Amino acid sequence: MLSTPMNRAKSPRSGSALLISALALVSLGASRIAAAADPVIFSFATVGDSRQDPASPDATTLLAINPVTLEGGPSLSGTLLPQDAQWLQNTKPFARIIRTIQSEKPNLLFFNGDMIYGYGRPAVPTQWGTTAPTLAQVVGSDLVFEYTQYAFWRGIVAPLFETGTYVVPVPGNHETQCNSKDTTSTSSIGCASGKHAYAENENAFRANMSDLVNDLVTNLRFQTVSGFAAENVAGLTAASPAPAASTYNGPITGSQTDLSYSFDIATTAGLLHFVIINTDPSGADATAPADWLASDLAAAKSRGAAKYFVFGHKPAFTYQYNSSVAAGGLDANALSTNGGNPVYYRNQFWKVITQYGATYFCGHEHIPHVDTHADPTGTYAGTPYQVIVGSGGSPFDDTLGGSGASSTEPVPFLNTWDRYYAWALVQVHQSGAVSMTVQGFGDGATFNPSTGAITNLAPSTVGPVSLLYSISDLQ
Repeated sequence: MLSTPMNRAKSPRSGSALLISALALVSLGASRIAAAADPVIFSFATVGDSRQDPASPDATTLLAINPVTLEGGPSLSGTLLPQDAQWLQNTKPFARIIRTIQSEKPNLLFFNGDMIYGYGRPAVPTQWGTTAPTLAQVVGSDLVFEYTQYAFWRGIVAPLFETGTYVVPVPGNHETQCNSKDTTSTSSIGCASGKHAYAENENAFRANMSDLVNDLVTNLRFQTVSGFAAENVAGLTAASPAPAASTYNGPITGSQTDLSYSFDIATTAGLLHFVIINTDPSGADATAPADWLASDLAAAKSRGAAKYFVFGHKPAFTYQYNSSVAAGGLDANALSTNGGNPVYYRNQFWKVITQYGATYFCGHEHIPHVDTHADPTGTYAGTPYQVIVGSGGSPFDDTLGGSGASSTEPVPFLNTWDRYYAWALVQVHQSGAVSMTVQGFGDGATFNPSTGAITNLAPSTVGPVSLLYSISDLQ
């Protein structure tokens, strides 16, 4: 059952912060009593989207820097923290999320993409083959630009491995796509107009993340850190390949090895199956590999899988937190053609999710939101959960308004936590029950949820961690 402690008042705009905290504490207390009766035997956390935006950062992350003392304080008209401007990571909220997840001690953390700003084309420019590049050209290349961001992100998540949580990477569109409007390099080879995934971007993801994925096969670090062995790994070898072009996988052109993959975890409560998908593969932007997923889940079911968890970057159903939000997930590419026959990529994907009663975790929208959705094709009964937790630090989707803000488009919030940094914690219990909580904290800003206008920034702190959603029967 979906329980939203922050939404138990008839209107989220009418509840006070004190009431919100009290309700959260009551729900947490009930959860602890239930946990004692049905202990947790396996757990994982999930979040996505920690990258910063150099051109459009969230105004509440800006600082006014004193030119003499170089000390800074929050200012809606200030500048990015120099560290975040260089490495393009919103380190303050993301580091806090990581610390809190460490205290919760999940076995795994699935990061749902957009760990870097990226958006270049990290290939060696053709002119370098005939003319030696200058140091400035090398340092300013898309290749170095993206690799350094990957390295910084890896450094932030590294402490998790030391406290028993293994990090599982999911590719996002900022990793796999090149954006023609984003000139990040003095030696870029360019990309087609708009946002398109390229093999070079996928290669960069592999170069910086494949060691984490390949541990699923070697199991040396994975089992030592998580306490569990990965079994029946798919998507890494010729014998068990990643998705290729097909009717409902989309017209994929590049190798998806290490970008879409799956594995099992055997527990005393049954076999758990985990699937990672690339929702922006080269040649097939904004698609999910539904054909491959159907085959993968069927194989897992034949092995006796009891629970299914799927992780991707783009949501299947865009959360429209106000009327101006257009479809931006897999639903933005809901209809294509294949030899004159219509192909609904999102619909086929959710049909598979519904068939197996899986839960889909995603990011892309920089906001926390949990909802259920029926099979759009009407083939299977059920309403599985979509969990959006693209709230790891990237600029909030809700635009800012009010005096001094960089945006002039204040909008009302659908939920009071639409401007919260948040993550999900999923727990598998001895009985086989699967529960989930979504927790988050504010950015320290005072805002009017009925208009979205920011009126004040906290001097140095952000709000306490609050319980946003509590679900006792996720699957």
